[in-house]
Amino acid sequence: MKNLKVLVFGAIFSVLFLSTFTSCENNDVQPSVDENYVAENVQFQNSPLRGPVISIHIGRKKKDCDGFGFCKAIIESALSLDDTQNAVRTSVEYDRRAGAYYVDALLDETSRITDATLVVDEDLTVEGSERLTGSSLSIGAGEYKVNSSLGSNGGYRVYLK
Repeated sequence: MKNLKVLVFGAIFSVLFLSTFTSCENNDVQPSVDENYVAENVQFQNSPLRGPVISIHIGRKKKDCDGFGFCKAIIESALSLDDTQNAVRTSVEYDRRAGAYYVDALLDETSRITDATLVVDEDLTVEGSERLTGSSLSIGAGEYKVNSSLGSNGGYRVYLK
């Protein structure tokens, strides 16, 4: 009887061990995305500046501005733009139908990645937006997909709230 219990326990243990082992070999598991690789390989166009200029720093706030997303936004005059390489500079536009300001971050033709989801971890206050509208604007937290109809290579349209 004792040998039977050991045999049954061994069989149950073997089945559980093998099922765990085979589930680890599942080929459907997607590899994690290296956000720093994405950030280095997504290139944005230098858009023509037609009005208020916004400088949006690339990175994720919760990762100390590392990775792929927006981590800081500042309204600047064209004369006061700093020389930060890891930023998108574009004009703030107004959509009359939506009644809201927005920015387009257009992808450059040299961009090696054209389908990455852009992440904003938390609402980002646009520094200096009070000068533009009389009140504070922000970029809403969320995930932004590429809009292929923007520009000639696609891009991200982000409405300010």
